[in-house]
Amino acid sequence: MMALLVMGPPYIVKINMNKIKILLIVLGILLSSGIGLFVLYYEHGVREKETLHQELNQLRETIDETKVEGANTEIEQAQEDTVAEEVINTSPPPVVFVDPNPIVDCLKDKCGTKKITKSACETIVCCEIKNSVYKWADNSNECDLLKLENARQPITLPHNGQVLYCDESSHDAIKQASENIEKAKKAGDECLKNQTDCRSKIDDEIFACYNACIYKYTGPDAIALSNQCDRGCESAYASGKNLCYAKYGSSTLDCLGDGSKTAALNKLIDKYCD
Repeated sequence: MMALLVMGPPYIVKINMNKIKILLIVLGILLSSGIGLFVLYYEHGVREKETLHQELNQLRETIDETKVEGANTEIEQAQEDTVAEEVINTSPPPVVFVDPNPIVDCLKDKCGTKKITKSACETIVCCEIKNSVYKWADNSNECDLLKLENARQPITLPHNGQVLYCDESSHDAIKQASENIEKAKKAGDECLKNQTDCRSKIDDEIFACYNACIYKYTGPDAIALSNQCDRGCESAYASGKNLCYAKYGSSTLDCLGDGSKTAALNKLIDKYCD
């Protein structure tokens, strides 16, 4: 075994060469391990740093993409809102239902007012089915049928034979009024005859009285005496005249009546007849 003597102030060290070799080997191993570890540590740090940078860059890219996506989303939403607003602004107004054939108050002449549809009001008519009698008809054809159904029928007046067209419901009353006139006429005719006969009889008696009286007188006083005869005869038969007038009237008008029966008939004719 070799020994190395190392001298130096202020001491001398004696070193065994084998131990030095061993130390050198160990040192070499340690140095090699340390450098390796250092290299490994350095490489590991570099890789971690690169990884960190990569993750950081990815994070930045993700953030940027998120911002971009968010911005795009906001832009798209804004565009959608704008389009929606434009659609709302440009959309037609809401449709309001309007009944094309509403119910209306249909006013027609003498028939008054009736609630029917507008289209029905345009065709409906106020039909005069008979004199001053009105009825609703759906159209002019129906009005004609109603008129036929209510057409006035002929009637012959008993007192003068005149033919009139009157409502059938009024025929009995008109006939009775006409018969009353006929009866009054017959009574008037009889009255006039009796009146004439009565007055003629009295006149004949007065004339006979006058003739009998006047023939009694002759000479210049005959005219004056004739007036006396006239007054005497008139006075004698005055009571007879009064009886005649009281029973038959003093004039033709007394036998004809006041015309009330004729007025009653005319009123019916005006109301129910053509």
